[in-house]
Amino acid sequence: MDPTRFDALARSLARRPTRRAALRWLVGGAFAGLFARRAGAPAGAQPARPDRDHDGLFDDDETDVYGTNPDQFDTDGDGVGDGEEVFVGSDPRVVDEAPVGPAPRICAGVGESCAEIECCLGFCTQNMDCDCVTDGWACAGIGTGGCCSGQPCNADGFCGACALLGARCNADAECCQGNYAALCCFNGTVLTTVCTDVTNIGFVCPGEAPPPAGCALGLTDCGGDCVDLASHAGHCGACFNSCPLGGVCQSGVCGGLVCLDGWTDCGGYCADLQTDYANCGACHTFCGSGVCNGGACAPICAGPGSLCAGDAECCSGDCGLDEIFGGGICL
Repeated sequence: MDPTRFDALARSLARRPTRRAALRWLVGGAFAGLFARRAGAPAGAQPARPDRDHDGLFDDDETDVYGTNPDQFDTDGDGVGDGEEVFVGSDPRVVDEAPVGPAPRICAGVGESCAEIECCLGFCTQNMDCDCVTDGWACAGIGTGGCCSGQPCNADGFCGACALLGARCNADAECCQGNYAALCCFNGTVLTTVCTDVTNIGFVCPGEAPPPAGCALGLTDCGGDCVDLASHAGHCGACFNSCPLGGVCQSGVCGGLVCLDGWTDCGGYCADLQTDYANCGACHTFCGSGVCNGGACAPICAGPGSLCAGDAECCSGDCGLDEIFGGGICL
């Protein structure tokens, strides 16, 4: 490879955010394409320099510049060819201590802990796990509603499509559910079935016999669930009287949000002001870099040994010259 093409490739790799990203790009197939040998050379071209082990490095460069074995594709035996290691800035003579692996998770699924990462969908509960609202139920009072579908609330304040009270229906599942229980019933006033609030009539359609009582003393049947109206946040004081997101029910009355030690109530949800990039140092202070460290927004920077084009890209603030391969490298 001539020096001009070598430099162009090095600049292209330098634009990758990390060494790992550059290595993935090379291993993915681009490396083989860039270094494919041509079947012939144009008239007048100089004889090609040999590369006996086909690792992308000329034999004389391996012995005189890099100190690698020109007859061994991977001198250090770490599974990455000598040429690949040279172009991503690692030492082809030393086994790589940080092999390429799967990308770190950036969000948590429903039911998983959200103590350290954001929820992919829905919202983070007071118990620090992810939850979401299924279609047909009233949206949560946070963000765009916390719908499991990932879509925002509809104009009526429910997730997905559902029929409001009084609307025609063919099945109970079509009716919206909120701080009440709704069933698809003949309500005695129209000849078609409509979504009807059955909260205060035994949770059955008008004219139907209520189910037999089966709750223990002190508990109330709320739509088939036996709950304590004095302490249940979803049935506080009365069935389906739900406290706001994160609220607590005490003696049948909804109380304010209770956050864990070190967390702060930011208008209906708890946040760690030391690490939350959406509430960094104070509620609703957003870090554009996505990094909050010690209550202050921190820039995204590259660590020592990373490729760089200027001092501002390095955590150390010092982008020096790579004396072996050329280009910038964070010191």
